[in-house]
Parts: sequence; C-alpha cells; structure tokens
Amino acid sequence: MAALVATLANFGVEWNRRNCLTTRFANEKQTAWLRQENARLKRVNETLAEIDAKYDALRRKSATNSTPPTTTDEH
Repeated sequence: MAALVATLANFGVEWNRRNCLTTRFANEKQTAWLRQENARLKRVNETLAEIDAKYDALRRKSATNSTPPTTTDEH
C-alpha cells in the first residue's frame, strides 16, 4: 500500500513539473510572438506617419500654389 501511495505521489509531482514546463514554454512562445508583432506594428505605424506627413505637405503645397476656382453664371 505504501508503494502505491509513493507511486501516486511521484506521479503527481512529475505531472505538476511537466505542466509547469509546458506553461512556461507556451508563455515564452507567446511572448516572442508578441514582441515580433509589436515590432511589425511599430514599423506599420511609422510608415503611416510618413505617408500622413507627405500627404499633409502635398495638401499644403497645393493650397498655396492654387487660386480659388471661379464660377461663371451662364444662365
């Protein structure tokens, strides 16, 4: 009977150890993925900021280099 209890106790300890390792590995994998995704999103945001800046510059340039349209009443 004591051998059975000892076997079950050892099994429980080993089960817990493996679960802890599995959880740790999963967390490490998720953390690595999140770092990569955050870096990718940072690059996307930087690109969008550059595009917005270029668009704003072109809009300002267009506004200063154009004259307002004239309307003619043909009726």
